[in-house]
Amino acid sequence: MKALTYIEHGKFALMDKPIPEILDPRDAVVRVTLGSICTSDLHIKHGSVPRAVPGITVSHEMVGVVESVGSAVTSVQPGDRVTVNVETFCGECFFCQRGFVNNCTDRSGGWALGCRIDGGQAEFVRVPYADQGLNKIPDSVTDEQALFVGDVLATGFWAARISEITEDDTVLIIGAGPTGICTLLCVMLKNPKRIIVCEKDPARIASSGSIIPKCWSASQKTARNLLSPIPTTVVPMWCWKWQVPRTPSVWPGNAPGPMLSSPWWPSTTRPSPCPCRICTARI
Repeated sequence: MKALTYIEHGKFALMDKPIPEILDPRDAVVRVTLGSICTSDLHIKHGSVPRAVPGITVSHEMVGVVESVGSAVTSVQPGDRVTVNVETFCGECFFCQRGFVNNCTDRSGGWALGCRIDGGQAEFVRVPYADQGLNKIPDSVTDEQALFVGDVLATGFWAARISEITEDDTVLIIGAGPTGICTLLCVMLKNPKRIIVCEKDPARIASSGSIIPKCWSASQKTARNLLSPIPTTVVPMWCWKWQVPRTPSVWPGNAPGPMLSSPWWPSTTRPSPCPCRICTARI
């Protein structure tokens, strides 16, 4: 089969590889029908992901049809149309039990697909822990629609959910790329008083404004002026915490920003509970 492969810093190549096989009873092999490019794939190419293994097939955003399953898989069967979860997780370890599936301690856990094991920019992909990592696509949903579920739309939905938006809020979304637009659409479900999208690219500003007439699309400078008199919720993509709590960042215009640090704890360290409202709601 053909597979887009990470060769070395700055170099990807389309290569011939064997079709993957079941290696564990909890695996499934999926025939990829559609895949997309994540900025994380570009991070690998640019050398920003030291964990990425040269020789792996890149990509973790894909949908497809189940070709084969291991003996322990119960949620899907050959012939099912499925989405593939961006995270690989066992569902049993300390982190998985508390909802932090991207920190799964399994060898293939967390961001594995397209980083440490072969991903989905290929004709076929092996998905570990298929019962957790695959979801059936309803007949009424097309592959094009379902492709958003595994990562980009889920990120926007989660961002809107953890921000606890009310109808009296002004919401600031930083960035109007694909994830920003998905976040915008999910924020709309909360019906806030105002939505401001901060973006420096003129084409993206025009695009986000055309989607939502009442949405204010603005450059960084304009957004700062708009925000100065307004109490604002900044939508975080997720909570990023080490063991030691950090002071929230402050955006220009006195708008409170998300708490920022790294989402990956050292595998040898059990974290102290994060005290923020995002994490205490999940623990």
